[in-house]
This record gives sequence, C-alpha cells and structure tokens, in this order.
Amino acid sequence: VALDEGRRQAAPEPDDVVGAHALRVRTAFRDEEAFQEFLRRMHLPEAEFMDMVRREVRVDAVLGIA
Repeated sequence: VALDEGRRQAAPEPDDVVGAHALRVRTAFRDEEAFQEFLRRMHLPEAEFMDMVRREVRVDAVLGIA
C-alpha cells in the first residue's frame, strides 16, 4: 500500500536525499571494495542498487520516516 502511494506521488525523490541514503548503505561496508564485492555477489548492478535506494526513500517519505 505504501509503495503504491509513493508511486502516485508526483514529486520525484530529491537526488541529494537518495545520494545520502546510498552513502549510508555504502559506508556500512568496511570499504568501497567490499561494497563492490557485495554487488557482484548479489548480481546487482550499481544502477539497480540506486533504483532500490530511490524506492526506499520514496516509501520512507510516504510513511513519514524521512
């Protein structure tokens, strides 16, 4: 339901908010190499990772978390 509401919102997520959230995820790894290895193991292209982060930011906004 929250994701559906987020999809209906007209305003896109601000790039700076998405970037900050992505940076928080990246810094959870010991270094950039470890993060890139995680993406490779998950078969997750970086662009897809960023799409996932953008969706999470959208849902957080709908739920009032961010």
